Amino acid sequence: MRHFTFNLLLSLLGQLFITLTALGQAQTSQKMIQIIKTTEAIVVDGADDEKAWRNAMQTDNFINKWPLDTGAAVLQTEVKLMYDEKYLYVFAKMYVKDAGNLVIQSLQRDVNPYYSEGFSIVLDPSNKKASGFTFGVNASGAQFDGIVQVNSDSFEMDSKWYSATKRYKNYWTAEMAIPFKSLRFPQNITEWGINFIRNDMANNCFSTWNRVPLAYFGANLGFLGKGIFESAPVKPGTNNTFLPYLNANAANYNTGNSHVTAGLDAKLALNSSLNLDVTLNPDFSQVEVDQQVINLTQYDILLPEKRSFFLENSDIYTNLGSTKYPTIYFT
Repeated sequence: MRHFTFNLLLSLLGQLFITLTALGQAQTSQKMIQIIKTTEAIVVDGADDEKAWRNAMQTDNFINKWPLDTGAAVLQTEVKLMYDEKYLYVFAKMYVKDAGNLVIQSLQRDVNPYYSEGFSIVLDPSNKKASGFTFGVNASGAQFDGIVQVNSDSFEMDSKWYSATKRYKNYWTAEMAIPFKSLRFPQNITEWGINFIRNDMANNCFSTWNRVPLAYFGANLGFLGKGIFESAPVKPGTNNTFLPYLNANAANYNTGNSHVTAGLDAKLALNSSLNLDVTLNPDFSQVEVDQQVINLTQYDILLPEKRSFFLENSDIYTNLGSTKYPTIYFT
């Protein structure tokens, strides 16, 4: 019994040491970028030809993430940020050997973005390293966005935002306008957690602006840099969502039959970190139907979740009862 207790104590101390080391690395290696405010109208066309972009601070060298997590990336990336009353603007320039020969796996929205030449931004507006957002594009302009939970993400958020890409001989560019209304963040905060991820498919590697150790997911919220706004972004009005539905059917088998049902799914933002989800006679009829699949195997098919309540709270529901986290055995 003493031997078991001693091993358990050593294991817990080891896990604590690893966690503290990771947190220490995240704190000591944080990069910083200034985010300037602009009053100039920005056209999202994939080019930084507006005068305001000339005054924006540019990131320094990107660092290897995978398959190595040390040293400067072979093909570099430059990023600039700006904002106004409504949008956070992102402009990125990705250097390549031949922009006419890039790996693009799909043009469909939210298809796994890490299999194509691409760029993405990770945001932690509350700066608490608990939950955040990611937005990105591949070199052909296909968008993806999602919710980040500590060390994983989910690409079913589907916010409305704007982006454009352009290709040149030895580089390609991406420009984004992310509405503050698509994000939830506290008032009067000028420092956000930020990182950028570059997919370099020509060299089959990934790089990030702020270093993320090899053992961690690229969008890990514990290894974000700092984005410093000139002044706190204006918090948009309450972002409430109401999704009503109405179903009706009628049949006539001599007797005549009709049936009508109605309901409502509502999401009310109480504050930056608390939502009230309300359903009235839930039917989820307003949710996109599942794709038809013919299954000729002996295995069950897992269809992706599309209901907004379960998507936004996927950090709670996705891994319920799974063996995602390692189990420690004692002998």
